[in-house]
Amino acid sequence: MPTTDPAQVQSLSQVLITLAPVLVGGVIAITGGVLGSILSHWMKTSSERKDRKRQKLEEIVALTFEVGHWLEKQRDYFWWGKEKVVGVSPIDSCKSLTSLYFPELKEPMLAFSNHAIDLNKWVITGGQNKTEAGAIRQEYIDSYTAVYKPFHQSHMAFVDKAAEVIRELT
Repeated sequence: MPTTDPAQVQSLSQVLITLAPVLVGGVIAITGGVLGSILSHWMKTSSERKDRKRQKLEEIVALTFEVGHWLEKQRDYFWWGKEKVVGVSPIDSCKSLTSLYFPELKEPMLAFSNHAIDLNKWVITGGQNKTEAGAIRQEYIDSYTAVYKPFHQSHMAFVDKAAEVIRELT
């Protein structure tokens, strides 16, 4: 049978009052530890995601410059008979990485890709002209600027837009 002795009830009340701050402090400490761990983990993974995206964007930008080098090698092969280009254009890697990680860069990448294709067609056509006529016509060589300029402008537009995105990631 429970005791109803007023002295014991008062003593128990005093113990509970004395322990209340300890209990509240314990609850706060446990809650803070759990929430702190969750927040720390979230911030770490968020930072890691940003770092990964930044690295991927840097990779894409580097690949866009590789496209230009690849096109020069194509020209050297088709026009001057130098070593054949082995492998595919890096433009496909640029487009796939952009689609996966940066849909906001889709339009500038598409413009760059289309101009790279146009420049490659120009190079191949010049090579065919050389094969058929024995030499590349001067007027064809003079048309280079008309094909290269849009390629270069779209490349720089993509790089500028990528730089904006990188600034947002830092």
